[in-house]
Amino acid sequence: MKKMTVSLLALTALVGGTMLASAAAKPGDTGATYFERIDFTGSSNSTAPSLIEFVDVPQPQVHTNFSVLSRSLDVDTAGKIEGVAVIRYSSIESVTTTTVDTNTVPPTTNSVTTDTVTGFSDFMCDISGKINNKKTDTAVQMSIKGNGYSSSNSSPDFINVSANVKPAKLSLNFSGTIPSASLSSTSTITGTLNGSLNPGIKSINGGKAISFKKEAATVSFEAFTLNNLDIDVVQVGSKLYSAEEDFQLTGKGSTTTKNTFSINYKGFGRSRGANLKLSGTTGDLVIGTDSTGTNNIVAPNAPLSAIEAKGKIIGQNVDATGGTASLND
Repeated sequence: MKKMTVSLLALTALVGGTMLASAAAKPGDTGATYFERIDFTGSSNSTAPSLIEFVDVPQPQVHTNFSVLSRSLDVDTAGKIEGVAVIRYSSIESVTTTTVDTNTVPPTTNSVTTDTVTGFSDFMCDISGKINNKKTDTAVQMSIKGNGYSSSNSSPDFINVSANVKPAKLSLNFSGTIPSASLSSTSTITGTLNGSLNPGIKSINGGKAISFKKEAATVSFEAFTLNNLDIDVVQVGSKLYSAEEDFQLTGKGSTTTKNTFSINYKGFGRSRGANLKLSGTTGDLVIGTDSTGTNNIVAPNAPLSAIEAKGKIIGQNVDATGGTASLND
């Protein structure tokens, strides 16, 4: 359990939940440490944005004979995409055989199409990209750079492949957008792929490069709704020193004599580039009781209600409103 503390460097008294400082106390002498959860779902005025937190490898919609054998992708709090993947391209030749059944009247023509694998290409791919916003859309851009080999073996085997192996390269770029308001109701972004696959072997496309020109492609993603934020606060008079641990944000701010506050956060570590501003009204936050169990311990002028969060997290715009704060113990 997180421990809440309130202290006065001068003489103080707690009476009926109200903190009173002696006449000798000066502004800044009051200190409070507390942990709050800000809820953006608690009223009809509340709004909570949805944000993409994970994207997968793009899937072509024309060259469907791609398969992802393994992948590891990461999206940091600044919206940067990094990862690796092993991708296979299978060269498939379709052969149609036509037969005529003369035992029927009239004779019946039957056609059977058989797909035959004529070779394959395996690539170790570096993946990079970013997530950001374009007006009211969320945009995803990804670059795939792969090195590997092609084989005329029709049955890929990780242990014993054909001796007819040649170096191969893959270079693809994906770009797609989706209305930000739709992130909570779907899990796929549609976009386009551009680039090429150089097989380096004649059994695959005659050895010629396979081009991708504005080919339709999809990217699966996972999103979440920013229903709440957990903040840690050390308050010294009107000064607010704060941190948000889930997104690795650290911030500074202040309260005013008009019962308002603002805190400006910036990301650190893998969250560098993220930023957030919290603002709203302040009030007395009850953080516990004294040793008698009868008097409340209060953090005065703490962030409390009508809280707004604006900024950029995971590369995407954040605009949450109507937040209310409560003790997060």
